Amino acid sequence: MDVGKYISKASRTLGLVTVRGPMTFLLRPRYFNVPNLRRMPGGMLIASNHESFFDPVLVGMGLPAPIYYLARRSLFRVPVFGQIIYSVGARPVSRDAVDSRSLRTMLKLLRGGQRLLMFPEGTRTRDGSLGTFKKGVAAVAARCGVPVLPVAVAGAREAWPRTEAVPRAGRTAVAYGQPLETRGQDPEELTARLRADVYRLRSYLRSYLGLDSEPATEMSAALSDGGRSPSAAGVRTVQDLG
Repeated sequence: MDVGKYISKASRTLGLVTVRGPMTFLLRPRYFNVPNLRRMPGGMLIASNHESFFDPVLVGMGLPAPIYYLARRSLFRVPVFGQIIYSVGARPVSRDAVDSRSLRTMLKLLRGGQRLLMFPEGTRTRDGSLGTFKKGVAAVAARCGVPVLPVAVAGAREAWPRTEAVPRAGRTAVAYGQPLETRGQDPEELTARLRADVYRLRSYLRSYLGLDSEPATEMSAALSDGGRSPSAAGVRTVQDLG
C-alpha cells in the first residue's frame, strides 16, 4: 500500500468535509451540466470566471473527481487556513505574475493527468462584469495538449464582493460547459471561444438566480455552439447541494 498516497487522499477528504458543510449552508450552491470526469481520462484545464474567494471550492465541490487550483503564496502562511486550502487542492503561485516555479507546477499537474482550475481574468471581478481573458491559460493547455473545460460561477460575488471583508449568505450556481480541444489551436482564437462559452453559461446562471432581468434560457441554448451537446460525455444536468 502506498502510505503517502493514502495520507494525501485522507487529508483531502478531511479538508473537503471541513469546508463543504459550511459552504453548502452559506451559499446553497446548485450545479448544472456536471461532467463525469472519471470518464474523461488525462489532464484537463478548467477555466472559470472569477467572482470571489469562494470560487475554487464552489467549482470543485460539484465535480466527482479532485481538482487542483492556484492561490497566492502568502495565503499558505496563514495558520490553519493554509493547511486547509492545500488539503483541498490549492498550490502556491506568485501574486503578481506566473513565475517559472509556478509554471512548472502547472505543467507538472496537467502532464501528470490532473485537473487544474485557472481563472483567465487573472483577478476577481470588481463590478460583476466578465473581464478580459488572458491568453496564457489557453497557451498552457495547448502546450500540454489537454482540453479546456469552460465553467461559470454566479452569485458568489453577491455573497462576498471584493470590497467586503466578511461574506454573507446567498444563493450560488455553477455551470460546466463542453471541453474545448486545444491541439493545433491558435491561443487567441481559443481564448475568444472560451470567453464566449463562459459568458453564455454565466448569463444563464445569472438569469436563473434572478440577478439579471432577462428570463433564463435553456441550458442547451447556453451551450449551443459548434454542435456541442450538453448530453455528451456522461453529463448530469442538475445537482443541487443546497
